[in-house]
Amino acid sequence: VRQCRAAVAWTHDNIASLGGDQKRIFVSGHSAGGHVAAMMLATEWAKFRPGLPGDLLKGGVAISGLYDLEPMRRCYLQDTLKLTPKQVARLSPEFLKPQTKGPLIVAVGGGETDEFIRQSRDFAKAWQKAGVKCELMELPGQNHFTVLAGAADPKATLGRAIVKQMGLAPGAA
Repeated sequence: VRQCRAAVAWTHDNIASLGGDQKRIFVSGHSAGGHVAAMMLATEWAKFRPGLPGDLLKGGVAISGLYDLEPMRRCYLQDTLKLTPKQVARLSPEFLKPQTKGPLIVAVGGGETDEFIRQSRDFAKAWQKAGVKCELMELPGQNHFTVLAGAADPKATLGRAIVKQMGLAPGAA
């Protein structure tokens, strides 16, 4: 998470020299990357580095992410991860204060495990309650791997939503 925050800050600082716009930075991620995208939207940028704008990110897409890490402490992965309760609290975006009003798309395949679907629903509901313009997209017939293809296809439901979120013309993606 720290490294991704540093990458976003670097992008903010250098995007103009690459032909981009500091006022149009969005994040997205899938699976563990969905978790990271959500964490970026929960970042207090001025606390991370003084001088960064609080609204550094204009929106994001979290696809099939993990938003509550407590279940990770209770499965076989805990032997490797060794998560502490304090780390789980600090790194579970579902329970953090959003630092954006959105827009945020939370997408999950309808054919994913119950836990991915539950976490996506709970995360979207928590951030909607906190005032984030958050759209939950449960994509029927998609699983944890096929759901990602829709993000790259501007004709797919998810692709169209991403293009719209970013204010791009259809077909511009």
